[in-house]
Amino acid sequence: MTNLSMTPLFCIICRLTMMHYSVLFCLITATRFAETLENGLARTPPMGWMSWTKFYCQTDCVLHPFTCISEKLYMDMADRMGKLTRKLYS
Repeated sequence: MTNLSMTPLFCIICRLTMMHYSVLFCLITATRFAETLENGLARTPPMGWMSWTKFYCQTDCVLHPFTCISEKLYMDMADRMGKLTRKLYS
């Protein structure tokens, strides 16, 4: 007569039970994180957001000097934001 805790069927049942508890734990924690993020912020991109598709994602500045992503692009955007801010508040 064999011990019940050593049979292969018992081991399979234990593994399945632990797997189910693991999946249940993951589902519960995932839904709790989703609930905490349900505050309505950033459901849409912030106003003024300009996607990089506007610049066509060109990285070769030799062939595409006006549409490439470069330091010049960042500096131009910062200058424009500064000019707009000065116009609004002066």
